[in-house]
Amino acid sequence: MPYRREYFDAETVLTHQGVTVYAAYDEDDLEPSPAAYWYVLDPDHCLHDETAFDIRDLALGDPALCADRPADHAAILTHAIATGQLDAAGNHP
Repeated sequence: MPYRREYFDAETVLTHQGVTVYAAYDEDDLEPSPAAYWYVLDPDHCLHDETAFDIRDLALGDPALCADRPADHAAILTHAIATGQLDAAGNHP
């Protein structure tokens, strides 16, 4: 059966201070959905390469934040960028 591969831009989760964080997908597969705790700083990379990082490895900055709550992810990522844990050069823990 014929098939067609299509390229879709990775979902932009957050941009702060010139650093853009993207959702990480398993082996670049759009389905079923982005990984719950993993992100990348380059939209062309996937969950299983060295550029992916787990949000649970980042310092939270605020004891009220919890990496297990997706609603807190934007605040955690913003703090990580502001404190240099994540940067535009692609550095991460």
